Amino acid sequence: MAAGSALSYRIRVINHGNTASDDWTLELRHVPRVPVYDGSGQLGTLIGSLAVPDGLQTGASVDLTIAATAPAGGGNWLVKTEVQLADGSYASPTGVVSMQLPLTTIAP
Repeated sequence: MAAGSALSYRIRVINHGNTASDDWTLELRHVPRVPVYDGSGQLGTLIGSLAVPDGLQTGASVDLTIAATAPAGGGNWLVKTEVQLADGSYASPTGVVSMQLPLTTIAP
């Protein structure tokens, strides 16, 4: 895809926690691609975000379409999902594994 272009992802969010969602934000972030999986703990650069509906109960799911902007430079990336919680912390340090999708951008 062209660097800096608009893109969107349809993502199913499933609440596997023990409390209902409350002021959660689904974020898409990019990091340089690695061969298998980025386990560095690095959040990456924010390319899109969308509020998760409040009140998503434990075990429930919702499909969200999130708009994003491809990285400005050409390269090979991983787009990672992350959930930011109401207190500003992130779900991944609690053991929630982020989905990681490959993305290649071509500079104009």
